[in-house]
Amino acid sequence: MSANAITYDEFINHAVDAFLGWHLPNNFNPDGGIVFDPIYNKGTPYQNRHYPLGTNLFDADQARDMFEACIPEQVFAMAVTENVALKARVAELERFAENIRDADWRTWDETVAYADQFESWAKSRARHVLSGASAKEPTPRTSKEGE
Repeated sequence: MSANAITYDEFINHAVDAFLGWHLPNNFNPDGGIVFDPIYNKGTPYQNRHYPLGTNLFDADQARDMFEACIPEQVFAMAVTENVALKARVAELERFAENIRDADWRTWDETVAYADQFESWAKSRARHVLSGASAKEPTPRTSKEGE
């Protein structure tokens, strides 16, 4: 795992902290007998709106249980593995792009134009790595077409 990789426990802790500190949306509308009246001091000059922060529906341990149930460790591990594979493929494509840029071609303008085309292609193909699509690498041109 790389130096900036996050562990499952760190991920769950972050999710719990974010959930418990989340500003509930204006259209928050609880059910199941929970009552929330967003307006307080109705009909007075001090009427105002509550803006709940987080939730008191769960404590931290209950929120942790919820996230662990929603995102099992195996799913997290698969996402990390796929992310590592994607990063490796992007690094490979970046090295390939550098080789194209550094190629000894006839004109600099031709090199720049081809490198720009390749970068566009590489970005679009990188999005397909996680879906298992294979990227067909282009063959660098060594001379202008028609010569």
